[in-house]
Amino acid sequence: MKNIEIVNAINNLNTFAEHQRATGKAFLSVKGQFAIKVNNEALMAKYKPYSDTFNELKKKYTTDGKIDENNEDFQRELKELLDIEVDDLNIRKITENDFFNGVTIDDIVLLDFMVE
Repeated sequence: MKNIEIVNAINNLNTFAEHQRATGKAFLSVKGQFAIKVNNEALMAKYKPYSDTFNELKKKYTTDGKIDENNEDFQRELKELLDIEVDDLNIRKITENDFFNGVTIDDIVLLDFMVE
């Protein structure tokens, strides 16, 4: 899994959790809920080095308190950081049987990285 995929997966898990909280419903079996917690912890552990490096990159290209996002070197280095393949990341998988009635297609798409 690349850094960009890790960032997207974390964002997707957060969006899924927000939707569950907003509706007050559980959309997954206990196995599915457990898989989300395990995956979130694993993703966050692999996210930290990316986050630290990204913060260093932002400092490097900050002038007068503003990041120069249009700087070609910044864009090149950011792309390089996002494209790094992260090793030893085990994602627990769930199946369609772990979803309950009421889950939306949008919810399933959010968790696509962990559905087999």
